[in-house]
Amino acid sequence: MRHQDTFSGFIDVSGDSGFEYCYLRDFPLSIDVLGKLGVKGFLKKFRSSNFHENQDLTVNDLLSMSAFYSPDPGEELRIKLPFDLSTGKVHDHVWGQLKEWTHCAMSSIISLVLKKIKIILQKGSHDEFSINTGINGISQIMKEKEIDHCSVHYDAGHFGIYYMYKDSV
Repeated sequence: MRHQDTFSGFIDVSGDSGFEYCYLRDFPLSIDVLGKLGVKGFLKKFRSSNFHENQDLTVNDLLSMSAFYSPDPGEELRIKLPFDLSTGKVHDHVWGQLKEWTHCAMSSIISLVLKKIKIILQKGSHDEFSINTGINGISQIMKEKEIDHCSVHYDAGHFGIYYMYKDSV
């Protein structure tokens, strides 16, 4: 999106969106696990194992999103969590930083559209992270703003969707 002069369009295949639906629900589990192990302890355990249970993957995903969307040099491993581990209280400022990415992405899309590029939004109708809800919202906003785009639904979840890429050319 930063190189509009180079690319004639973009395809979003179940990209992060609608954070209220895909990440907020992972907070209680992450608070519980990280409250017991801490960030470093969890990552040490995660890295030392060849097998990861779903809860491990969920917590690792939340840490990854926090590291990317709300990095903080003053925090353990530079990761600012969107909640307090001891009380569970959501840090509104940090949670706002994460949610702001959805709005930033929308602003980028709108500016790209001014260049008359091709936009394709793809998602599985049964996405395990509810990303389809966020993509549907983006598509609706684009319709309201009369932004030409293609929104494709697949009868699938978030995984095993490699066949979606065939529609991406």
